[in-house]
Amino acid sequence: AQKTPTGTGSGGRLTGDGAELKADLVWQETNFMEGGTYLAAALDVSADMFQASPKDGRKRVLLIFTDGMVQDADKLVDARKRLEQEQVMTFGIVVRRFNTHTQTDKDAEATLKPITSKPHAEHYYNLLLDEISDTLDGLCDPSSMWGKYIVEATSQQAGVHRPCGNYKEKDPCNGDSGCVFRDVLAACVDTPCIKHCAEDLCKADTSNKCFWKGDESVCYKEEGCQTHAAEPSCNADGTCAWRDAKCVDKPCNYPDENSCTADSTYDCEWLSKDGSCQEKPCQHTEEGACNADGGCEWDTACVATGIPAVCVPKPCQYSEAGACSADARCEWGNTTQRCEVRPCVSFADERCCNHNEELAGCHWNVKQSPAICSVGPCRKFDQTNCDNERSCMWEQGKNRCVEKDCNKLTDKCACEADPDCYYSTASGKSHCTFQRYGTCPTLDVVVLLDGGVSMGRKFGRHPQGFYALIEVVRDWAQSLPLSGDAGSVATPAADSQTVRLAFVQFAGSELWPANDAKQALSATGYGTSEGRLTGSLEEIGKDLTFLEDNFMGGSLLTQPTPQMTYLLAGMEKAVSLFRTSPVDGRRRVLIIVTDGELDDKDQYKKVRAELDQAQVQVFGAVVRPFDTHTALDEKAQQTLEPLVASPKKGHIVNLQVDELAGSLSGLCDPNAEWGRFVGYPTGGRQPCQLHGMKDSCNKDAGCVWFDSTLSCADSPCLKHCSEAECRADHALNLCEWKSGACGKEEVCNHGQQAACEADTAGCEWLSGGNTCIGKECKHDNEQGCVVDPDMCVWNNIAQTCGEKPCDYDNLDQC
Repeated sequence: AQKTPTGTGSGGRLTGDGAELKADLVWQETNFMEGGTYLAAALDVSADMFQASPKDGRKRVLLIFTDGMVQDADKLVDARKRLEQEQVMTFGIVVRRFNTHTQTDKDAEATLKPITSKPHAEHYYNLLLDEISDTLDGLCDPSSMWGKYIVEATSQQAGVHRPCGNYKEKDPCNGDSGCVFRDVLAACVDTPCIKHCAEDLCKADTSNKCFWKGDESVCYKEEGCQTHAAEPSCNADGTCAWRDAKCVDKPCNYPDENSCTADSTYDCEWLSKDGSCQEKPCQHTEEGACNADGGCEWDTACVATGIPAVCVPKPCQYSEAGACSADARCEWGNTTQRCEVRPCVSFADERCCNHNEELAGCHWNVKQSPAICSVGPCRKFDQTNCDNERSCMWEQGKNRCVEKDCNKLTDKCACEADPDCYYSTASGKSHCTFQRYGTCPTLDVVVLLDGGVSMGRKFGRHPQGFYALIEVVRDWAQSLPLSGDAGSVATPAADSQTVRLAFVQFAGSELWPANDAKQALSATGYGTSEGRLTGSLEEIGKDLTFLEDNFMGGSLLTQPTPQMTYLLAGMEKAVSLFRTSPVDGRRRVLIIVTDGELDDKDQYKKVRAELDQAQVQVFGAVVRPFDTHTALDEKAQQTLEPLVASPKKGHIVNLQVDELAGSLSGLCDPNAEWGRFVGYPTGGRQPCQLHGMKDSCNKDAGCVWFDSTLSCADSPCLKHCSEAECRADHALNLCEWKSGACGKEEVCNHGQQAACEADTAGCEWLSGGNTCIGKECKHDNEQGCVVDPDMCVWNNIAQTCGEKPCDYDNLDQC
């Protein structure tokens, strides 16, 4: 063993002087011993140093670094006893050369581990050289594995303010006069008072209850409610409440919705009608106590869907019409002259509400807070009003108004007549779908859904994040042009411009191996896809319900090891699913949805390469519970970003769970953030929105160019379902009946200049592009002329249609 000699640096002693420490390290670097790994003499020298250290309550720590087996491990008993007598905590690090653990590293571990303090498993690491700094930085952090043995994670002692980041629990944090716990951030942060460096500024900040501590010249928050020793004085303070024989800050006393819903101690709810936060009423867990509370009732409406009865406030207890109608849950009965509960309101749980969609037309309404179950936006209409509502359609078989679903329209003409629908004539199977999915290629999509315990918390106005995520995905799946092929179909139709889906829930525990099958869950059982890619809406619905009923985070809430964000097994499941996907030109997409930092982020190299080999386009979504971005959200994005395809910025989103619908619905839209990377089919007629140029738009029989918006849209001819209607619209929109359908008349479709110029329909040859196009404003009647989107004008004297003069966009042309 060697220490710095007298006269150099510290002279081989403990020192807190930076210059001495630097000199010590330079001397050791220069005098590299290059001997065998013998430790006994070094432990004795260390014990001598600690023996000379003042016994004034200071902590004593010994750090041992080695890259090899300790060769005198059997001769360290006496030195270890000396260190224990000096109350020294011994930590060890095996420094390895490579990413993988070699036998040399394992031998070093076997001899170093018994030398460290107990429990040995938490007093040593096996690290790469560059990883050591993070461990050393955590020595004074009570939340780190080593720091928790060195630093006591209690509230301030003897009135001394400590770094707020050291507190991981709410009560110790708030017990420090310099700190405050922010539920939205799930972190302890500096109180706003700390930033005031002058006494006058400190005393002026009454909103944060700041006070000036003169002996320290520091601004702290007032001690507040804990100063009240008795219940009467506590309750007399409007900001306090008496709980568990002590005075605490009044629960749910927050000025904004994010802080209100994020409270991890109390069940708070935000009242959007008056912008206030309150402790949720009627939290009784037993029927008797609930019914005994005059403002509460025992709600059993959801029991039939497998959700337990719950105590809820009695709704609609109003005696006059104005107050009744102002409550979204209520309506005034003109006949009964009483305030009555609206349909669906009794389904107080989001899962129960959405599961009653088919039966009662219910949906979870987050337009107000607290969110409620209410009748779907279309179910309230009769057939006449339904037909006049663009977002709705009348379901003939069941005589009811439902949300529009273009996929249910089987008649081509009816599909084309709806401005929101598009009729795909793909070679595999023709079908009607929404315009936004008209550009879908034949597509296989696997969605990985985070089932970690954090997804079980509130997400905005949703009582549970995972259920909210499932319903967003369910709505998206219902709108897609699905192939209709069950999961058991081994060879689905190629070039069909339809979609198949598969879903995998992922989560895990650090006690399990990184690739344990328990970390990935797919649906099983009658009616499900059995964990396969499927184009059957019925199977998809049952798959999602299975995952909803088997939320992995929920199954371990009462167990000592909660489910964390372990993704590897889910990614391996995705690879196996894509291996069953036919190699027929279809596109492959993987979507990873998570709300937290990936806990096995260093394990993906092999599986990521396999996804690349399978030509899978990988997208990622961080779903966050609040409308603000927190450090936890940013950390989640940092660990997810390396997994998505390049460019990273275009393949990852960070948004609230309800906003995910926008990203998913744009998957087939070449103008959307994700859709531009998926691509679209090039054969057959395309949705008009794809034509970015006027010439190509007008050559499409189903499209027409609008100069006013510089965009291509469906031709009005498509809406005509009879030959008579079609022919009657020839003068105005040049419609013609052809092959049993109405389309725009093909004009000026000549490949040669001579034929083009000889056409009496009014054609002209563009020599620059060797293209024949129709002359602008060739209408022979005033009606057709004035509504022409090419900005035409009718000459009443000459009775001719011509271009509007001076219709230029810039000074030079004018």
